[in-house]
Amino acid sequence: MPLIRLIAVLLFFPWIFQPASLLAGESAHGEIYLMQEILVKDTADVRATGRSVISGRVLENLPAGNATLTDMLKVLPGVQFEEAYGSAATGGEILPPEVSISGGRFYDNYFSVDGTGNNSFLDPTRKSSSSLHEVPGHSMELSPSTDVLESLTVYDSNVPACYGGFTGGVVDARTRRPDTEFSGAVFYRTTRDSWTRFHLNAEEKHQMLHSTSSRWQPKFRKENYGLRLDVPVTDSAGFMLAFREDRSTIPLKNLGGTEDQTRKGQHFFVKGSALLSDSDSLDISFTYAPYEGEYFHSDALNNAYRIEGGGSALRAGHLREAGWGSIDTRLSWRYSENKRHSQSATWYRWAITDSRDWGKASRGASSSMEGGYGDLEREQETLEADTTLALSTFTMAGMAHSLETGVSLSKIRGREKRPEDVFIYTSPVTNNPGFIADSDDPSLVPGEQYFARRQVLSAYSTEADIQSMAFYLSDTMTWKRLTLRPGLRISRDDFLENTDLAPRFSADLDILGTGDTVFTGGLNRYYGQAFLSHKLKEGRGTGSYNEWRTTYQNQVTPWQYAGSSETAWRFSDLKTPYSDEWTVGLDQRLMGGRLTLRYVERENKNEFARKRGSIERDGVRYDTFNNGGKSDYRSVRASWGRRWGDTEMLANLSWQERHTRAVDFNELLEDDNKSRRVWYQDRLYYLDELPKGNYARPWVGNLTLIQKLPWNLSATAFLSWKSDFDEIRDSREVMELPDSEKERDPVTGEVLRENAPVYEKVTRNAFWQLDMRLKGKVPFGTRFSATWDLEVMNLFDREIRTSDDTPLMGRQFWAGISLEF
Repeated sequence: MPLIRLIAVLLFFPWIFQPASLLAGESAHGEIYLMQEILVKDTADVRATGRSVISGRVLENLPAGNATLTDMLKVLPGVQFEEAYGSAATGGEILPPEVSISGGRFYDNYFSVDGTGNNSFLDPTRKSSSSLHEVPGHSMELSPSTDVLESLTVYDSNVPACYGGFTGGVVDARTRRPDTEFSGAVFYRTTRDSWTRFHLNAEEKHQMLHSTSSRWQPKFRKENYGLRLDVPVTDSAGFMLAFREDRSTIPLKNLGGTEDQTRKGQHFFVKGSALLSDSDSLDISFTYAPYEGEYFHSDALNNAYRIEGGGSALRAGHLREAGWGSIDTRLSWRYSENKRHSQSATWYRWAITDSRDWGKASRGASSSMEGGYGDLEREQETLEADTTLALSTFTMAGMAHSLETGVSLSKIRGREKRPEDVFIYTSPVTNNPGFIADSDDPSLVPGEQYFARRQVLSAYSTEADIQSMAFYLSDTMTWKRLTLRPGLRISRDDFLENTDLAPRFSADLDILGTGDTVFTGGLNRYYGQAFLSHKLKEGRGTGSYNEWRTTYQNQVTPWQYAGSSETAWRFSDLKTPYSDEWTVGLDQRLMGGRLTLRYVERENKNEFARKRGSIERDGVRYDTFNNGGKSDYRSVRASWGRRWGDTEMLANLSWQERHTRAVDFNELLEDDNKSRRVWYQDRLYYLDELPKGNYARPWVGNLTLIQKLPWNLSATAFLSWKSDFDEIRDSREVMELPDSEKERDPVTGEVLRENAPVYEKVTRNAFWQLDMRLKGKVPFGTRFSATWDLEVMNLFDREIRTSDDTPLMGRQFWAGISLEF
């Protein structure tokens, strides 16, 4: 970024807001203090660049729709959501949205709960529920309920050495400790399509009206409900029980009728806390958070299947504090899964005939479909142990030192299984009714039709382990008005087998010694992580092959091998991807609040890239992987925040620029359309080589206002603005490929693909949206109260489009009630 542009941004946006200092809290005199809800063992300066804390008050009052953990991150700078966030086409979905932090891919963040990990190392980018080879996943193992959270701490830059395994950001969720008094609550919230406005064009209305798949959800009903109970056992010990269920019903058309799809997410949480002595405390929690989605393949018989996700976690933490410092030990066991259970392991694409006539009920259908893609199971089991030793501050060589060191050990076991062969039958032959065949063969109808081709997905089972360890050392050194934070993190795993050294360094200079003006800066390196899917892919092999048959003397012949259309992967001698970062910033007290200006720049190197091999005679393409990918990111952020009386205001404005020359995770591992050639500006590219259009708005601004009102009322307004940006899209036109680029059958030489789609650049419009939330509390005596809750998303019912086929929701109402005692 040119220096002049950087200076201009720093000079001309002094009114923009800072959430980190505000969310941590500010007194009426402008003094920054640490809110009690923030469970940290050190005295980290809330003004430090890159650290933002979302307090319990914001979590309870923010208008956030489904109100998942990542929904809450929208108030922060440097965080971007996908373009389809809030889509009107998928109003019935309940899973947390994915987020990008500081330009990283959404699966490159590190999530933790109470100090131990919460990342899924299975395929986190797979979102399609109807893939042959994949099951949809998420970047988080479990989705913590915001009802039990005390705070969310987000690091988008200058991340301390105690965190590793990311090249994006860190999201550290802390659950609250049980109350010291017996208390509880039950609650219920709901929305539905009749409380929602849709802004659809004629084509989209037609899609909605005749929708047979979850891609378009014309009707839905969403509910979340639950309870919480705090039970003190003694003056120094107690436990908390919490349950929440999110449920959605989505009616869709199927074979001329209507059938419901459902989504259900549950969160059972129990936590016990005890002060064992004046210097010892113990916390133990157990979480059971399954997810289940009931689906069906569009317009097919015997078509039902179920997607399962989520899992369980057992966490324990012991903290010992003494005059010399503290030791914090945390242990966790976690299990998560991504599974598909299908009604059938065979898929038939029958020709529409008298005996296979149900396809007539589907508009424009040319086939009668039947069956499913079989079961597919993926599991992740994790054991983790973390110990941190923090020494009390001491003085040496005229400087105050606060040393901290720690060790982290983990073992992650992944399992993947297709329990039985799956058959995909295509190319029905109907012009030879006199064929002779075994009448018990389920892939034909005697005297009517038989299938000439099929794809066989072989049963398999594979297992892989990744063991990793990390050690870190950091020091907070203070001399007069200068604070230095050098650190080093050393990590290694037995998959990539690299020893990675990640230096961390940040500094603060308090110009006047009053905290009014503080310059900050940092130089840091962050290493990414290995995914189990890389290792499991090697164990899977090619995965499938093709067969064909015909007739000889009117007799249907046995199936014959016709090669494979799959890709085999080779991972070897790879370096760990890493990100080099430098930052500079300013914290300035201004107008009773705190102004923050920051510049963040990252260069990401050794990112995974794919070298595509040619298709061999066996039909298999052998691809190898290297570290040829790289990307860079630059961002300017201006923010300001203040809390006074019953009013809390926080806002921010961010500019970012990102360039990437690497392959996204699912594009890296999946041989799908993204690996095909496309035309762009009269040149041929692989689709994954084109600039990405998601999480890429250059300018993003947010304003949050929380106001306590008379009569036990409170109101929250959240205003978001996103600038326009250029996106590369499919123009829906094609051009012929050069002869050398045409795809051919490896056995017959037949041309399978001779054209490629043409892509073009378009500009997506800027937009703004205002969301509101109003809450009121009605007491009943001294022990009981009721709280009603009304949310209005997109208050002004603005028509917003983020892509050609992704209109966002218009005005939508949520209503809820809770009873507390």
